[in-house]
Amino acid sequence: MKIAVYAIALNEAQHAAAFMVSCRDADLVLIADTGSTDATPERLTALGAEVRSIRIDPWRFDAARNAALALVPDDVDACVSLDLDQTLTPGWRARIEAAWAQGVNRLYYPLVHHQAGELGELSYVDNRIHARHGFVWRYPCHECLVAGGVEEQPRVEPNLKVLHTPDPAKSRASYLPLLQLGAHEAPDDARAAHYLAREYYELGRYAEGVREFERAFALPSPPVGAERNASLRWLAHCREGLGERDAALALFRQAAQEEPRFRGAWVELAWAYFRRQAWPECLAAAERAIAFLAVARVYGDDTSPGVIPEDIASLAAWSLGRPRDALAYARAALAKAPASPRLAANVARIETAIASGAKTFGVSMQPLADKR
Repeated sequence: MKIAVYAIALNEAQHAAAFMVSCRDADLVLIADTGSTDATPERLTALGAEVRSIRIDPWRFDAARNAALALVPDDVDACVSLDLDQTLTPGWRARIEAAWAQGVNRLYYPLVHHQAGELGELSYVDNRIHARHGFVWRYPCHECLVAGGVEEQPRVEPNLKVLHTPDPAKSRASYLPLLQLGAHEAPDDARAAHYLAREYYELGRYAEGVREFERAFALPSPPVGAERNASLRWLAHCREGLGERDAALALFRQAAQEEPRFRGAWVELAWAYFRRQAWPECLAAAERAIAFLAVARVYGDDTSPGVIPEDIASLAAWSLGRPRDALAYARAALAKAPASPRLAANVARIETAIASGAKTFGVSMQPLADKR
């Protein structure tokens, strides 16, 4: 069996060594360099990659990835699409070989997203390991693989993990015009509308976000399932950004009611109650989120990156005058994010308050910083 890793790259020299070490079991590592001005091509070549220069003008991510895929030889069986700031974990090749031996042509696996500071890591489901033929990249930005001319034969492989350590300094300047282009090209495509609306929120353009989300819901084929749930919650954030707090809370509640099996819906609802200091409701929603197993999430299941529901539950329990429950949740939160000085300080304060026999609580905690 022949396996190739392929990627697009632009000024990624700092990632070259770690990337290539993780790919050492591949038969071929092929990099499409899109115009690097640092030592990216030279470093990757020295480490064993085949580097080709490509030019995509006007720029769009799907065209770049399709150009990279076109460079992969026809006799390759399985392709692994990565970014340079991603690395494969040991044993990845054997897992791909075992899956392909059973007729699989696409793998779904955890993408473990490393974040700076107290946020720790998050795990989402990705699906960029695919057969050489029958798949194509689509959408100018937030591109994804779609099957074209073949029937997808997928398999979930939870032990094949890809690690992602993103560079927060990377520019998103091209995202909005590309997402607008995608919505223009496919005006009836709910996915294109969703990502454009989400970008409007990220840019603080809440009214435009509301309009685009509502347009998506009115399409002939509106968002469904996880994507609908994510859209409801991002729409709620836009409403909240416009100061429409009642409408926002109603949307957060709707999301949790529609998809009670989604951890992310309960996390977002707990956040909403936290911002309103509605402590009983906050604690109840956080406890619903805590009850879910810590597994890789599909997009739409959890749209609140970095939130630890045990942290919210601790603060709510503390504010309700339940210090021992607050301590238990604070310790659980710290176990998930041991690098957080804020969580460590909260544990210490609760322990001190309990040991001193304090009669009142809720005044000395360091609260969450709202990432929204």
